[in-house]
Amino acid sequence: MKRAFTLLTAMLLVVSMLVGCGSTPNSTAAPSPSGSNQSDEGKTEQINLTYWHTFTEGVRKDFMDKLIADYTAENPNVNITTEVYTWAMFTEKWTTGLQAGAIPDISNISNGNVYQIYSADALLPLNDVVEDMGRDMFIGSALDGLTVDGEVIALPLYMHAYVLWYRADILDQLGVDVPKTWDEMIAVNKKIREETDYYGFPVCMSQKDYIGTNQLNCWASAYGATLLDENNRANLTDPKVKEVIQFMVDLYKAGSPEGSINYGAGELNELFYTGKSAFTTQSGFIANSVKQNSPDLLDDIKATLYFGKNGENVTNHLNLIGLAGWKHTKHPEQVMDLIKYHYEDERYSEFLNCVPGGMLPGTTSEEVKNQILNHEFVQQISQPVNVIMEAIENGTMQGMNYGLNLPAGALEGAGIIEEMFQNIILNGVSVDEAAEMANKKLQDAMDVLSE
Repeated sequence: MKRAFTLLTAMLLVVSMLVGCGSTPNSTAAPSPSGSNQSDEGKTEQINLTYWHTFTEGVRKDFMDKLIADYTAENPNVNITTEVYTWAMFTEKWTTGLQAGAIPDISNISNGNVYQIYSADALLPLNDVVEDMGRDMFIGSALDGLTVDGEVIALPLYMHAYVLWYRADILDQLGVDVPKTWDEMIAVNKKIREETDYYGFPVCMSQKDYIGTNQLNCWASAYGATLLDENNRANLTDPKVKEVIQFMVDLYKAGSPEGSINYGAGELNELFYTGKSAFTTQSGFIANSVKQNSPDLLDDIKATLYFGKNGENVTNHLNLIGLAGWKHTKHPEQVMDLIKYHYEDERYSEFLNCVPGGMLPGTTSEEVKNQILNHEFVQQISQPVNVIMEAIENGTMQGMNYGLNLPAGALEGAGIIEEMFQNIILNGVSVDEAAEMANKKLQDAMDVLSE
């Protein structure tokens, strides 16, 4: 395990540098009231906790600051220091921090790194929390997605799913229906580029990002193809996966901006929320960006499930963000109490509505669900939200079709799939040859994670 973790650390550091580390993290402490730092016999023990989270922007960061301030006010012997990181920085921090002993007591955690951290024996089992709160409080599929061999390794904080967003007004202008098959999707994209000033579906291939991998997984999932096989080995040479690759190449030629060969998620989102593209890959977060940047388009943005070659939808690309305790903590009971604090109905609803329609609940609470669905903005975008909820109900985390596994972490590493697409588009490499080369690179990367 030590050698495996060393290799894992090295690989993830490379990934972090490729993605970009962003700005210096924010670090704040919520101090306990004066006089609470007591160690004499009969006095309350002072507890110091470190909380890492990735809510770097405005309203969610403000909410987390308030949650921690409220918790420490109610628990005056607890002092919580928060450190705020981008996801790329989070990956770098935990991989280096685990060896140095500089890791948090509690953090949020993505489906892309939860199993890697668990495999490093760094997560606090949360079965007692689930038992105390009630297993039926959580959506079963969400909790199952964070459970390994009966051990709950994180709780579902929120969920979302990638769906195919589209501009209904552009399709209406052209007199075409929402595409339901790959042939229809290609035809509509060609018509958009030939008859309007808009772009169609931007196929993204930046090697500094992994939205291209996500897009491949969205189309593949709907078609019933998997990027890893039943043995959790690279599966890019599977005939159905190669069909998806060829379709995405054709889609790029039909309607993408030429520059999307170097686009990442940021450029993809900007094209849609500024009204320049007719389609995009995103969750409900994109609606909030449209509201902020082009509110006049809100009534025109709709969504549909991704579809396979002939209109099928086998499964969908699910994203699950968890809340985890870290095993090294000296105060596991306090950590578990703080975790439970997040899920009190009113507080949890307020958190989810920081990004209305973007963060959907991981719990079964009817009160929370009603507060989410009755939010004024969610009512305005109810059609896309209903599609996203349908996708979540039939969703699978990327690379986890056959259960949580360590190799899936390599899917979003080092731009292997994005490089494959660039080889096809820029260098004229055949789909068969490009998929073969990428499959070998991906398997090599997965082997590093698995050793």
